[in-house]
Amino acid sequence: MQRLESIILALCLIGLIGGITAAYYWKVNYRDSGGLSNVSEVYEFTGDTTPPSLTIQSPHAITINETNLLDLNDSCLGEGISSSININLSGGDVKLSLNDSSQTETLRPNAAGDECTIQNQSGCFACPYHYSCVNQTSSPDGFYIYSENVEDNRDLYNLPQQTVSGTINKVGLWIRFKGDTLGNSFAYFIIKTHGRIYTGAGLSGTSWETSGQVWSKNPHTNKPWTCDEIDALQAGVRLKTLAEGEVMRCSQAYVVVSYAPKYNTYGTLQAVPQLPNNQ
Repeated sequence: MQRLESIILALCLIGLIGGITAAYYWKVNYRDSGGLSNVSEVYEFTGDTTPPSLTIQSPHAITINETNLLDLNDSCLGEGISSSININLSGGDVKLSLNDSSQTETLRPNAAGDECTIQNQSGCFACPYHYSCVNQTSSPDGFYIYSENVEDNRDLYNLPQQTVSGTINKVGLWIRFKGDTLGNSFAYFIIKTHGRIYTGAGLSGTSWETSGQVWSKNPHTNKPWTCDEIDALQAGVRLKTLAEGEVMRCSQAYVVVSYAPKYNTYGTLQAVPQLPNNQ
């Protein structure tokens, strides 16, 4: 069921002498999700003293209460009438987003984390500088960290603090990897939060691939991610090889934070009595 909210509605009645049909002129005042005040177009109703229902289409979304912004003047005769307008939702219980619903922020490693045990690298510096091997937006040939023969090691990396504010919808870790033989070499997603390391799926492949794992909730708290948790998050990769001559490589590791869109919802408009300025 949609959430109903109320908003101050300026309602001005023009009373016409001799029983001629009255007309109601009013504007909807609302505040959008960005906190900006807006006033809708003028709506007019004629006929019965109770205004009919009205369907307000986008972008006239209603979010929170706001005081009346309509300037009453001498041309508005008679007393205002207190009433209510029910806003009907066109197309069912739908929310409108004023922001990009796919708003994300990519966080690439910028410093060593708590572990750097992967033994090998190609084209870049050894531990503790492996973060500079995997934080590139593109991966030149011969630029990666790797495990070989029979090894099972992992790296963790620190991340820059987020710059986007909002409700965090999910957190994804993406790695670019390449092995030699299917079933004999694996790359795993790992993250560290609240002092604990969580290992994700193990991937195997013989050509360069980029894959991700998503956590919709913090695995430690089983609750939605917070900004503080993202700022303290470490992420990395575990590389495991099971036989002599096997190699598993990783050339990129980065976190993508997805933010929930900010919604405006339709609600109930509540009118209040208004008097012209000359009364």
